[in-house]
Amino acid sequence: MNERLKQIRKKLKLSQEFVAKQLEMTRTTIVAIEAGTRKVTSDELLKFAKLYGVSTDELLYGETTEETEVRAFARTFS
Repeated sequence: MNERLKQIRKKLKLSQEFVAKQLEMTRTTIVAIEAGTRKVTSDELLKFAKLYGVSTDELLYGETTEETEVRAFARTFS
């Protein structure tokens, strides 16, 4: 997940400083999260998802909301 957080942040062209300020964290914390040396709490995960405009599934598993919905639909009818 840490690499996905970094990739999405870069795709959105957001600095670590900006993300840290928006999430009320320090830049050092963002660096540690992206490096995988610090885990993300469930509350922080929700904040990242909201800031980045993605689902928590995309952050956790690399799946877009649409992919998750298609898989759920497929399970329903299998």
